[in-house]
Amino acid sequence: MGDLKERTANTFKQRRLEFALVGLFVIVALPFLFKYGYCWGWWGRHSLLLQYYFQCQCPASSEQVRYPEEVDVIVSACTESWVALSPSGRLLYVQEKEPSNVAYILDLKSKERTDVSHQPYSTFLSDDLGFIRYPDPYIINRDTGMLYSIQKFKYMQSNATVNGDADLSKLAQALRDAQDVYFVNDSPYSVIALASDFDTRPEHSFFADSFDIPGYESNQMQRFLQENGALVHKSKNKCNPPVWEQG
Repeated sequence: MGDLKERTANTFKQRRLEFALVGLFVIVALPFLFKYGYCWGWWGRHSLLLQYYFQCQCPASSEQVRYPEEVDVIVSACTESWVALSPSGRLLYVQEKEPSNVAYILDLKSKERTDVSHQPYSTFLSDDLGFIRYPDPYIINRDTGMLYSIQKFKYMQSNATVNGDADLSKLAQALRDAQDVYFVNDSPYSVIALASDFDTRPEHSFFADSFDIPGYESNQMQRFLQENGALVHKSKNKCNPPVWEQG
């Protein structure tokens, strides 16, 4: 009888220890299960609170899982990156600063990536043309990689300025004479005018910044374009289509 009581007591102690270990495991593992359950889309997909706390702590490979099947993750929300879309919406420029400083252009139709890390940043003018502002201004053909120099309007001719600012009447006429004119909705706002032979006669093309227009208002370039042609309905497009084309 004594042995039976002792075995019963030992069994009770053993089970109590097992329950205690299981409880301890649950307490320790629950936060991990809670976090990684969210990461892999088991729960909380629509919870802004969980997204705030866990979104960028999850494995990078789990990010696609948290979105519907019809959604493709192109650029992670958790990487320090900058993107720009081409006028047609087909090309996406991506610059990722972390974990490595790389830049590429993604063709959203073919999914093909073209590395442009070695090129200075250029603003889309069209799918194949870009405007490089720094360190020196150029027009770049993205298909060939060729660079074409371009100058400021103020330096095209000796009488292109009035009191240090662009001569607005001459600038307006030069824009009318250009083959294509693009408005770059960036800082500083710029207008780029390309002649039909910009690739062989760069002296026929030019650009002007908002700083070249008299005044200190942030929208003075847009106002100048409005006052000198039917441009404004196109010039507001962030993707920079031609805003003034010869018919």
